[in-house]
Amino acid sequence: MKAKIIQITKPGKKDSYDPSKCRPISLMNINCKVLQNFLLNRIMHHMHETKLFNHKQLGSLPQKSTIDAATTVKQFIGPELERSCVVIMSSLDVQRAFGAA
Repeated sequence: MKAKIIQITKPGKKDSYDPSKCRPISLMNINCKVLQNFLLNRIMHHMHETKLFNHKQLGSLPQKSTIDAATTVKQFIGPELERSCVVIMSSLDVQRAFGAA
């Protein structure tokens, strides 16, 4: 498979030579896109059927959102706050940790 990758400058960004201000877009032939979607669907089906996803994982899954994450946090810390316990929470931006823009 071959794809032509072009850089699109993000809205509101002026310096198009700075990679952090661009969004890469890959242009592929329609047959490649169909094959890509087919493979992705098969892999996701296999992952769900064999229960390879952690049941606590919310990101990168269909029908999961930030609302699910907020609800999970509320269910976890709600009872502790009602008992006047101290709750400490840490949130990490893992995408940035791996150098993604």
